[in-house]
Amino acid sequence: DTLAEELKSLSLDRYITAVFDRHVDIDNWEQRVELIRQFMSHHGHALPLSVRTQPPERYAQDYKELIRAFIDTSRHLSSAFRRI
Repeated sequence: DTLAEELKSLSLDRYITAVFDRHVDIDNWEQRVELIRQFMSHHGHALPLSVRTQPPERYAQDYKELIRAFIDTSRHLSSAFRRI
């Protein structure tokens, strides 16, 4: 089960990163900030408080940390719901 969960997390990380990489213009700073702002607004419930309180500009340059935080929190929430 642990191995399967890790593989799911890795797959989800790769998928979300690929979507960001495909749809974000690396030369357009405003677009990147707005995309991160929307992501944080829409998925804020699945982000740790330490991430939610940061400005989107912090993650616009390197959004991989944001993606990892989202996946980790989502995985913990999923585990908690399965135990219920």
